[in-house]
Amino acid sequence: MKINKRITDTYCRTFAVEKSGLVAISVSARCQSKKQLKSNTDEDLRVEINRAPFRELPPEKNIQQFNLPCTFNGSQLRGLKKTVTFLTVLEKGEHEIRLIPKRKSTPAALSRNMRVLSRPLQKSLALTRQ
Repeated sequence: MKINKRITDTYCRTFAVEKSGLVAISVSARCQSKKQLKSNTDEDLRVEINRAPFRELPPEKNIQQFNLPCTFNGSQLRGLKKTVTFLTVLEKGEHEIRLIPKRKSTPAALSRNMRVLSRPLQKSLALTRQ
C-alpha cells in the first residue's frame, strides 16, 4: 500500500495479514527542521502498530515517543527521506497502522511508502557431522 500525502493529524490505515507469522512493515517519510520551515518547531512523526507505541526501554527520566531511532525527527532528517522497517509477529486478519505527528496544529511529514510483507515464519537449521 502506498500513501503520498502530508500528515497533519493522526493518520490511520488498516491492512490485512494473510498468514500468521513474521511481518515486515516499512514506512518511509521526510520531515523538515524548524530552520527549513522558518518556524519554532520541527516536523516529527511516530508510528504505532495496533495502537502499540514504540518507545525506549527502559524509560529514562521522561517517556520518549518522538526522539527515538524508530521515529522521524525533522531536526535530524532536515528534509531527507528515512525508512524504518518494523519486524513483528502478527496474527492472520486485520491490523491498524497509525502515523502520528508531534504537533497537530502544524503540517508534519510527507509519508511516501508503507508496505506489508507477510510471510510465514520459516525455521531453517543446517547440521553437519564432524
